[in-house]
Amino acid sequence: MYMGEIYICLRQIAICAGKTNPYACSITQNPVVYRNKTVQTKSGGKCIRPDVCTDCHDGFHSVGPHCKKCPHIDHCNHARCPHGESECVFCDGDVTNEVGGRAYTHKKDNGRSCQKACSWRPDSTLCYPGTCPEEVVTSCTCDQGFSGHHCTTIDSQPTITINQAKLMQSGDIAVVPDDPNEKKNGTIKWVGAEEWGTIDCSFTATYKAEGNLTAKPLYVTNFTHGITSSYFELQLLRRGFKVGNSLTYNCSSTSTPTTLDCSHTQDLRTWGRRFGHNDTISFKIHASNGGHVTYRNPEEKTTNEKSLAGKDIMYMYYFRFDLVPPTHCVVDDCELDPLNTSDITRNSTLRLDWHGWSDELSGLEKYQYELYTLKKTHETLTEGEKVDNSTDLSPNTTSMHITMKEPGAYSVIFSAFDQAGNFKTARRIILFDDVSKVSKQNTTVLRMVTASSAAGYRFLTSETSQLEVQWKDKFINTRHHTNKWLNAVSPYADPNIFDDNSGERTTSLVPNVNGIVRFEIAYLVSGVSPGPSQNFTPVTSLQRQRAILTVDMSDGQQITITVRAYDVMNMYAEEEINVTKDTSPPRVENLWLTRSDILNISVHNLKELSEMTIEWDAYDYDTGLESVSWRLFDSSTDIVHGQEYVSPQGDAKV
Repeated sequence: MYMGEIYICLRQIAICAGKTNPYACSITQNPVVYRNKTVQTKSGGKCIRPDVCTDCHDGFHSVGPHCKKCPHIDHCNHARCPHGESECVFCDGDVTNEVGGRAYTHKKDNGRSCQKACSWRPDSTLCYPGTCPEEVVTSCTCDQGFSGHHCTTIDSQPTITINQAKLMQSGDIAVVPDDPNEKKNGTIKWVGAEEWGTIDCSFTATYKAEGNLTAKPLYVTNFTHGITSSYFELQLLRRGFKVGNSLTYNCSSTSTPTTLDCSHTQDLRTWGRRFGHNDTISFKIHASNGGHVTYRNPEEKTTNEKSLAGKDIMYMYYFRFDLVPPTHCVVDDCELDPLNTSDITRNSTLRLDWHGWSDELSGLEKYQYELYTLKKTHETLTEGEKVDNSTDLSPNTTSMHITMKEPGAYSVIFSAFDQAGNFKTARRIILFDDVSKVSKQNTTVLRMVTASSAAGYRFLTSETSQLEVQWKDKFINTRHHTNKWLNAVSPYADPNIFDDNSGERTTSLVPNVNGIVRFEIAYLVSGVSPGPSQNFTPVTSLQRQRAILTVDMSDGQQITITVRAYDVMNMYAEEEINVTKDTSPPRVENLWLTRSDILNISVHNLKELSEMTIEWDAYDYDTGLESVSWRLFDSSTDIVHGQEYVSPQGDAKV
């Protein structure tokens, strides 16, 4: 039989882990996710010699008889490890492979790790407003004025640029604060009127990021910031307790403006429009800033918003009602004067002093004074021209000086003001005269009317000790009298004034006669034997301008009487008279007819009479003879045959 030949052909086949291709090398591993979103769990590869693999799938490498996934890198979807050390090429959340388009980045250390990037993910940080210069969250730097994990916390408050509330009633206005640009929390405006109709409230709130905002990252689509809410609130307080409901007006806008103007006029009828002493209206301004960051989640293809955590600003202002004016302790019987000064003076510069003023609620704000001349109006004096006034004087001031340029009567109006504008006034009357003069009028005389009018009031011829002296209108201070500087002053317009009721010159009439306020009289009796005397003594009857002196005199004695007339400045003039007492008639003795050397002859016919001389002795020991006269007449028929007035020392012949 034929036996054929048998041929055996042998090939070399690589075996890896007991398997040959195509089942050698490839094993199932944790998935590798590629940027194209495909997923590979098989490691692939082929066995090229025993337990040696090659051509592993992307993301896998040869490890002995298998292809295995490259060493693990946290948060890495796809790593390559051609030399054994993994280098990530596609991290978790890398959507666009650019800054701002990936939640983790492999760019920080050339793929050796996947680090969390600033992104849209909740576990990351939006970092806006801000920047991530190295892309990773640890490099996040917030823009100026922002802070927090996401840079969404606003660091600064809004700004109130203008704010003011105005109480208004029939043209009257009270405002707080006085300057709308002033922002001082707790400012109080004291109000002195009780009735108000409306309150006009206004303010402007602004907020804008402090610095320049950096460019938005890819995932941020919009950013807004500004004023998110604002309102004002009014509340009436009485004795510290709220009265009724508060009045609130919301000024918020549907947008988020960087500047928001808010204004509103509120009718106060809710509270009755009439307010009481020590009531308070609080005025609260409130504004908040904020905004939001709009960002896109490219993984979920959603748009989200992150609100900014803003800050509030609040100011409180107050209207407080003080309806009671300042007062002075004189109402409680203190010894201080509301206004003290010299009321009659020859000095043109005067010092004003005041102490004891107070205001219980709002406190004193200032003092003021006005200086007026007083002018005559009928029988009284009234305020005329204002010649001086003060600027506001500090409540700590207690004195100052005023100057009067011309002599005259003046009125000082002094007022103490409280913080609410209420005031209390004191008035003082001043008479200034540095050229005062008392004159004597030549049309009238000083005389003792008890003396003999026939003797020209030079002799007292009656036996009396009651001597009446008169000087009607003899003395005058012409300017005081003509200008009526001593007349009463008309009542002030405010009946509650602390008026001038004390001192030498008050609002009342200064009793006077022709500007003379006081008469004094003195006398001295002289003669052979000295008589009584009296120093200057005030006369009690000013208006009657007379005095009755009780003086005992003897015949032949002379009394010298002096009257002084004083004006209110204590200037005077004086007048003097002399009166001699003589109550006995002259004596005539040794009356006879003579012819030559023959004395005391008789006459028998008219012819003889013509040749006669009449002689007599006449004398008066008290006051002397003033005149001598003789008359020759027929006693039966009263026919006068001759008469003559002769010198007391002469003689007569018939």
